[in-house]
Amino acid sequence: MSKPLHIVLKFPNENVILDDYSESDRITEHKKVCEDKARVIWGQDSSRMRSGVANKNRIRIKDQIANGINTYSFFLGTYRGKKDLYVGMMRKYL
Repeated sequence: MSKPLHIVLKFPNENVILDDYSESDRITEHKKVCEDKARVIWGQDSSRMRSGVANKNRIRIKDQIANGINTYSFFLGTYRGKKDLYVGMMRKYL
């Protein structure tokens, strides 16, 4: 059997303006949703017309999760010159 496949996402953790006009950043806002709802949905923010993950790997990740294999997403964000790494266990992959 092959080793589990995981996902690494690199992105600029840019400032966002909230509804009340205060500032935050992408990771902070996603963490708030995760803490409040015990889950978070993320997606690819790109002008590309195809997924950043090959279909064979999408199937492999879905199968891992369905078979109870711990599967993780690693988020490497850069914010104001500082790099942060966040790790999340995947429970579902659409």
